[in-house]
Amino acid sequence: MRVIDGDTFEARAFVWPGVEMVIKVRVNAIDTPELRARDLCERTAAKVAARLTGEALKGGGVTIDNVKQGSFGGRFVADVFIKGQSLADILTAAQVARPYKPNNKNKWCNL
Repeated sequence: MRVIDGDTFEARAFVWPGVEMVIKVRVNAIDTPELRARDLCERTAAKVAARLTGEALKGGGVTIDNVKQGSFGGRFVADVFIKGQSLADILTAAQVARPYKPNNKNKWCNL
């Protein structure tokens, strides 16, 4: 439905025949730059990540698996696949995502 940032998007999930809901999904095991970052370089990288996520999702064939409640309200964490290919792998290969590490303070851009 809409990309929030490179590793988070809003989706219409079909949870039961005839039952659907809108949920926020964070891609499991990766981190992408933040669109709200103060650093211009990071914001620019975040726009690239969000664009790539949007392009991947646009093609359809999206499935989510291993869905878990996220630590931030109303968001789920899940493995996301586009026509069988991991979205995490797509973004990592494009060098716009890195493995998720809690409390990682490493900058996205070299100064």
